[in-house]
Amino acid sequence: MKRDTRITLVKGLCMIMVVVDHSGCPQPLFNTDLSMLMPIFFISSGYFFKASWFDRKWEYVKRKFKNLYIPFVKWSIIFLLLHNVFFGLGIINAQYGNDSGVTSHLYSLKEGFTHLLNIVLRMDQYEGFLLGAYWFLRTLLVSLVVMCCLGSVINKKTHSPSTSIALVSLLGLLGGLAIAWSRHGIPYFPQGGYRECMATFFLGVGYFMHAYERVWQERSWLAAAAFVLLLCGVYIQPTGLLPAATVGQWGMVLLTGTCGFVFVHWLCSQIDAHPGTLLRRSLLHVGEKTFYVFTFHFLMLKPASLLKAYIYDLDWHVVGCHPYVHTVPDNWFWLIYVATAVPLTLLLGRVVDKVKWLKA
Repeated sequence: MKRDTRITLVKGLCMIMVVVDHSGCPQPLFNTDLSMLMPIFFISSGYFFKASWFDRKWEYVKRKFKNLYIPFVKWSIIFLLLHNVFFGLGIINAQYGNDSGVTSHLYSLKEGFTHLLNIVLRMDQYEGFLLGAYWFLRTLLVSLVVMCCLGSVINKKTHSPSTSIALVSLLGLLGGLAIAWSRHGIPYFPQGGYRECMATFFLGVGYFMHAYERVWQERSWLAAAAFVLLLCGVYIQPTGLLPAATVGQWGMVLLTGTCGFVFVHWLCSQIDAHPGTLLRRSLLHVGEKTFYVFTFHFLMLKPASLLKAYIYDLDWHVVGCHPYVHTVPDNWFWLIYVATAVPLTLLLGRVVDKVKWLKA
């Protein structure tokens, strides 16, 4: 059976757009990416979820912990151990941080141990300036485990896998609405659990997108309509899977996330139709190395920050700006960030692959 590479292309394209989002790109592009990218990743994960796992849920949970929890903990601990080294090199520092003015500091032994406990027990307090995208790994793990385990329980009553997945997805959607409405997250859960609820919903969307793909795939008019609706949603209220959201943002991300997936999937289907192109090969490679891009791209933005400091004759400590040097506005340097960070990230991932105990 021929391998379906379209979802890999979707992940590859969206992974590059994540880097674009963190590069200081123009605001309209940032708003569009923000409104669709993370839902697309969760829809893509749900696309190949199989209800047959309901009968082997503990095997599934074990597999997901191996594929998501172990790499999360491993790299979070590595970056934790390197935190004071990065601080000493100025890669993160107390002078420059994000655009809200939050900066970093040296960790004491006690503080480092606290971070370690939270990494292992809660998948939280990882290196925020360099592993800021790691919330996705926790959210994906939780939502997949919930989908499989809760779906298995419901399936024993309904004896209908599709109905069970729909109900779990609906519960996730309503859970997200409840958190947005009340403005109170799940107690003791990292970042309140809103993202995990919405991710569970989007997993269900992905499952049914796959189940009914003949209805919507390869229809250019539907992709065009989805693109128009996406742009309308971005214009009205740009939003993404934020740690906390309003009811309006909750509703809007349903539209922008789903429409974004339909359009990007159609676009990648067109790319997939030309197997010999460099674009297709490049996106496939990025799509197969998404973990490394999530892990290293913030770090690999730093060389371009150093270059920007040199060109604009800035204090070299501005390299600590997160995720890019925002003290000097410009309309073009984001292209250099993307053009350097993506290949450097893949190159570092290739080096890591040579070390057996580091390999993801």
